[in-house]
Amino acid sequence: MSLTGQQKKYLRKNLKNKSIKQIASDLDVSLKEIQNYLQKIWGKEKYNKFAGKKDNPQKNNSKKDNNRLEKIKFFDFKKWFDENLLILMLLIILVFIAYLNSFFNDFLSDDIAAIRDNLEFHRFEYVVNSFPASLRSFFNFVLVNLFGKTPVYFRLLNIIFQHENIFKMTHRVSR
Repeated sequence: MSLTGQQKKYLRKNLKNKSIKQIASDLDVSLKEIQNYLQKIWGKEKYNKFAGKKDNPQKNNSKKDNNRLEKIKFFDFKKWFDENLLILMLLIILVFIAYLNSFFNDFLSDDIAAIRDNLEFHRFEYVVNSFPASLRSFFNFVLVNLFGKTPVYFRLLNIIFQHENIFKMTHRVSR
């Protein structure tokens, strides 16, 4: 009896994960049938090479492969963060160095209308009325009430929250 289309599909799908014996048992066919089918489509040499590796997949897994799988399954963010803290700090310092020359400049372009000339930043109603785009409004309210309309604080906030990615969607000009 030859293998059906569904059995062949199951065989191809599970060949990497299960032994030929397990597949034969799952399909309720003889081991010889599966071996003959694989020899027919692959040739004897390729089948023998494959069968030597796959008859017992538990034996052939190296410790290195098992360790790699353990790392993938149990990624520890805290450990990764601790190991890469110096690199992360260096990146943060480089970003601030890149923007350092712009911190103390005046407001430019859309910041003039959106921040400098906006008379409502100091009122909490501004935050409430701009819901759901209130994230930027809330931070503007806090900055204006703590530091006034000083450009350096707005620039620092935009750098921290990646101005173009976070605030672009919530940017509104109030008039």
